[in-house]
Amino acid sequence: MADKFVELEIRKSREEQLRIYATLRCFKTLSAELQEYIRTLCAEVGGNYYGRGLFKFLTTDISLLGAVDKFCVPEGRLRELRKEVYRRWAK
Repeated sequence: MADKFVELEIRKSREEQLRIYATLRCFKTLSAELQEYIRTLCAEVGGNYYGRGLFKFLTTDISLLGAVDKFCVPEGRLRELRKEVYRRWAK
């Protein structure tokens, strides 16, 4: 699972970040409530324009550069959006 994990410079421990990462990567196996929480969080953080790319990047095998190309999200912006999802994560 740690293939895409990158420890972010935010106020969460490495363990908390790994837990968030693992939860996001197991999206399809999560409860409907938690899936909706993640969809909503990505939509709030990414907005109408970047939300879908952010969601796919966080919950599937698509790489950072793959998401950049497929969803036309600037690489730096996608990195910042990922940080914001982790900052706001409350579950």
